[in-house]
Amino acid sequence: MHRKFAPFFSLVLFVTVVLGFFFVSAEKSAAQGCFIEVTKIAPGAEGQVFEFNGVVEGQNIFTFFVAAGESTSGFASPDPATITEVPVAGWEFGGIECEPGGGVVILEVLEDGWVEQCVNPQAPTFCTIFNDPVAAAIPTLSEWGMIAAAAGLMMVGAWFVLKRKKAQIV
Repeated sequence: MHRKFAPFFSLVLFVTVVLGFFFVSAEKSAAQGCFIEVTKIAPGAEGQVFEFNGVVEGQNIFTFFVAAGESTSGFASPDPATITEVPVAGWEFGGIECEPGGGVVILEVLEDGWVEQCVNPQAPTFCTIFNDPVAAAIPTLSEWGMIAAAAGLMMVGAWFVLKRKKAQIV
């Protein structure tokens, strides 16, 4: 090899290595999925930590935690992922809403979670997860009727017991 071509070959080798590095980095970031940040809204539950379990098409299981009023972030999979909230006493899952234009699509909202999929790794996604307080169970009208009927039967029974005792005393 001639000495006058050595700098040219060095430059070509350097450019090839740098471009190879960028292609490997781009592949890695595409395999990582979409950036997603979720914020937890649960009025009156400040400091309460909520746990979520996820399954990516049956192959990858993961867990993450978010405290009420706080955010956490990670990467959504290019494959559909089902994420469910672990029940917390006094709270029920109230849904998820994402800002438009993000790379993660919510395919389905479930009773206790959602199904998501990364469709555009270049667009970050910002979502809000809601929880609603579970109200104490108030008896329905039919339940109040049964309570009243039971109380009435107890009063009639007590009246007969007292009448019998008076009859025995006399």
